[in-house]
Amino acid sequence: MDSRLSTISSYVQSAETSQNSKPLALRQGQVMLGKITKLLPNQVATVQLGNHEVTAKLETALSIGKAYLFEVVSIDDIPQLKVVPTPVTESNVSDQIVALLSKLGYADAKEMQGFLQDLMTQQTPYKLQDLSEALSIIKQYPSEQTKAVLTDMLKKQVPITEAAFQAVKATEADSIESQLTKVFQTLNQQTSLNHAEKQLLSELSTLLNKNTSDIGQTNDQQQVNLPTSHTNKLTNPTSVRSDNAEQVVRGSGKQIANQNIFLSDFNKQLPLSNKLIYQFQKVLTLISNDQHQPGSSDQGLQQLVKLLNNNITFTKITAHLNSQVITELEAFVEEPTRQQFLKVAEPLEQLFKAQYRTSEQPEHFHLLNQFTNASKDLFSTRDLFLIKMKDYFQNSGLDYEYNINNQITRDGEHSTQLKQLLLQVINSPSSSTREIESALNTFTGHQLSLINEDASFIHISTQIPGMFGVNEDIGLEFYSKKDENEKIDPNYCRIAFYLELDQLGTTMVDMNVQNRFVQMTVYNNEDISKSLHVYKPTLKEGLDKLGYTLATVHYKPLPDDPSELSIRPELTKEVNQSSRLDVRI
Repeated sequence: MDSRLSTISSYVQSAETSQNSKPLALRQGQVMLGKITKLLPNQVATVQLGNHEVTAKLETALSIGKAYLFEVVSIDDIPQLKVVPTPVTESNVSDQIVALLSKLGYADAKEMQGFLQDLMTQQTPYKLQDLSEALSIIKQYPSEQTKAVLTDMLKKQVPITEAAFQAVKATEADSIESQLTKVFQTLNQQTSLNHAEKQLLSELSTLLNKNTSDIGQTNDQQQVNLPTSHTNKLTNPTSVRSDNAEQVVRGSGKQIANQNIFLSDFNKQLPLSNKLIYQFQKVLTLISNDQHQPGSSDQGLQQLVKLLNNNITFTKITAHLNSQVITELEAFVEEPTRQQFLKVAEPLEQLFKAQYRTSEQPEHFHLLNQFTNASKDLFSTRDLFLIKMKDYFQNSGLDYEYNINNQITRDGEHSTQLKQLLLQVINSPSSSTREIESALNTFTGHQLSLINEDASFIHISTQIPGMFGVNEDIGLEFYSKKDENEKIDPNYCRIAFYLELDQLGTTMVDMNVQNRFVQMTVYNNEDISKSLHVYKPTLKEGLDKLGYTLATVHYKPLPDDPSELSIRPELTKEVNQSSRLDVRI
């Protein structure tokens, strides 16, 4: 990916130097260089840690104005700090570095002093065990690249091990798209595959939108096996799966009834949270049950009106209803009577009955992705992106270890994730071990660097392979302040896409949302202002359906100086504006 696209735009540049309104979020075991600014009774002091001031309890008496290397002992209401290993003045921080290296067994390692100096200068918190592991890795693989990778890992608080280091390093050497393509090509060229390899080849074929010689089909000949139970579950969520009932669905104009129903229900999916969808389904059931009970109250009707009184929610729902139903729904909100509800009951119940349950989504979006490979004309570009993104996030195995650790199992026919298949193949007799190992390293590195957060701020950086037939990952990056519930607020969000397109070349799309007003800037080396003007009405219409208002669309050339795009703040710094991702995954 072009180095100029390492960040998203310029609006946060000034925020990097702003003072913080909240205290620094500390973690037990972290080590940071700090200075005593005020002494309080009972060995409590105010400590300056970078741009932050924290009130902490100290293990020993210290002097105002002196610099110390502090280790976080506990993170109760008042954090407890201890000094490691000796106090220094600001003028001889190098002595502190030498003392710390000596403590860790690297007394004569002068080449590591610069590494530690940079960590302290950048106010990067770290644990002594992680620092010790990092120094060991630097000794084994001495290079500036090693130091840079380890510095980034420490900043993101990724546990430092050699395996994690190799994984993160692999993500810088090659993309997920490239690594998985190598695995696909190796398996596709083999004449004999074991069961795990066949499964992996099939999954990669769908993910990367490629054909397999093993199946021997072209794009126009690919078939998607759609169990009838999938359609049944969409139209009747309480129905039982029938694993033996299958209906072959063909693309390219040969669609049959079951496929049409399946695709129709996909088009009814609402951009609402699972919690909100459940609330609507529950209140509709309550109203339906009340209709058959004499003397029942109108509690359900009032609850429904309360849900519909949210303008954004109302806009998202009515985008899937015809004009007559919308008019009747508006009348119901104004006058919530049972008679008025009956006019909108059926379309509302059908709409919410069609919503995918959380447990069904991985399998549904995987099948939809197979449809996109079988026929290119079934979906709009927007839907193609949504389907491929959701299939990747839900079925790639980014949460594979998390699910194992929390004993979370997946239901359905498509229950095996991509990473699980990679592990199965590498643990089976296979001639493609080298390619699988490289892909696993890159994928694991992607997992480790996916999320970087503290108590108040989150940064997500990810890549999605196999998009629209391009041979590069699509980069996706966003920064966000957390709200009081640690949730992402779609009213204030910032999202950037990094694209390497065949026709347009290097492209960056930067979207900034403030109070649901969207400002979009597209960066490219070619002036694409006319094209943006052509698509502006379509973009505005699509955003209107989601409850957003398009404010501006601008074109800007890619700057030669990457710093002109630099906005990436450290996670320990607050920003004046929120930047959040508004994608329901």
